[in-house]
Amino acid sequence: MELPLSQAAFDRFRHFLHERTGIQLAPARKSLITGRLWRRLWHLRIASYDDYLNYVLSGEDPAETQVMLDLLTTNETSFFREIRHFDFLREHARQRRDLPGPIRVWSAACSTGEEPYSIAMVLDDALGSEKWQVVGSDVSKIALDAARAGLYPASALERVPPKYAQRYFTPHGTGGVGILTALRNRVAFKHVNLNSDWPIMGEFDLIFLRNVIIYFDLATRRRLIDRLLRALKPGGFLLTGHAENIGGINEELQNVQPAIYTVAAR
Repeated sequence: MELPLSQAAFDRFRHFLHERTGIQLAPARKSLITGRLWRRLWHLRIASYDDYLNYVLSGEDPAETQVMLDLLTTNETSFFREIRHFDFLREHARQRRDLPGPIRVWSAACSTGEEPYSIAMVLDDALGSEKWQVVGSDVSKIALDAARAGLYPASALERVPPKYAQRYFTPHGTGGVGILTALRNRVAFKHVNLNSDWPIMGEFDLIFLRNVIIYFDLATRRRLIDRLLRALKPGGFLLTGHAENIGGINEELQNVQPAIYTVAAR
């Protein structure tokens, strides 16, 4: 049975989540806290949400901070979500086919891996197995473990083009599928908190950051977009969710297609 969450405790969780991840949790999202954390309180035999947050902040169990962030930040995703972005990626890859060097793509909030694997399928199909690199990152270590495993229910193939489903998935268990090992091994996964320091990853031709900044306040969006642009190669592209509008956030951004931006000449 879920425990009650006081407004004061909810405000503390909102502040903590914003401070650590940049996510601005809406005032109406109390149910997210209770729905995702009450089993954790029961497991730890902690009587209230205030006591649980005090336990996290005490540092008595440093790993518990990551457990809480994992539970609160895992978001819905799917293969080939917002298909026009993958059409754009395919055409861009074909135009780059004869140029030197690999095309590098960063899925900056990859959740359980569907987005970076979708990117990898398109690039492998367009360029073969050598001239591309894909990095997926997320704040949730649980999500990253699932992404590295590359195992999904068969229903996850609903939006996957049939030729990709046949080529890049293998049956797994009863009613499950797995990403082909050769493709899975080509995608590098990293633990990255977008609101904190990043590991050195080099520059990218495209960065996918979709359906994420909608949860950030304006100041956090500005800082994040500035940092992302510094990680783009000249002429690179930033892809956001179609429900997200970042026009006016940075004067260097130029909109080239819905939810696709490039950087003005520096």
